[in-house]
Amino acid sequence: MLSIKSSHEIFIMRKAGQILSCIRKELLNFLKVGISTFELDMIAFELMKKN
Repeated sequence: MLSIKSSHEIFIMRKAGQILSCIRKELLNFLKVGISTFELDMIAFELMKKN
């Protein structure tokens, strides 16, 4: 079932997408051979808390 989003809901979704995009770009600085997905998850979690 489709639901029509309000302009406020669309604004919130756009803002969340912008935050996600920034976090993904910042994570690139931490990528290296041997880093675990758990470590990347923890770094991403810390970046999310900042936003």
